[in-house]
Amino acid sequence: MSKPADMAVTGANAAGAVVNYNLPIAVDLCAFDGFLPPLADALTTVISATATQTLPAKWRVGGDYGAILAPNTPYLTAMDCKTWLPLADQSAIAPPADMSSLLQYDTATSPFYQLNYQLKGKVSSGKCYTLTFTFNICPTAKRVIRLQIK
Repeated sequence: MSKPADMAVTGANAAGAVVNYNLPIAVDLCAFDGFLPPLADALTTVISATATQTLPAKWRVGGDYGAILAPNTPYLTAMDCKTWLPLADQSAIAPPADMSSLLQYDTATSPFYQLNYQLKGKVSSGKCYTLTFTFNICPTAKRVIRLQIK
């Protein structure tokens, strides 16, 4: 998603003549590059996981934005495994917890965020769920991972 903006530029020649320009530019607000392995295809395929697994969610958004997770995210939603529509009864789903202290940003080898999301105690075998991430830098942008629990 890009937002148009203007950049003011001032130039002067040796004679002292000054020229001002306003140049239109596009500012990249959310360069979500997708999830990295092992969840690289998570936005287009169903990820098979166990009920005790920890999902290593890694992603890039074009820089270090600090605590980019929106409040109450990521969160699970119980889904119908055939239609991928939300189930009417979501009472078995635990409310989202603050995950900001678990969020890591690695600049050492490749700049990416990582959040190890524990499924243990949150999901049941034989069921399907979505895990939804919302980022503060893109308040309306949600990234959804579809999970089928073995």
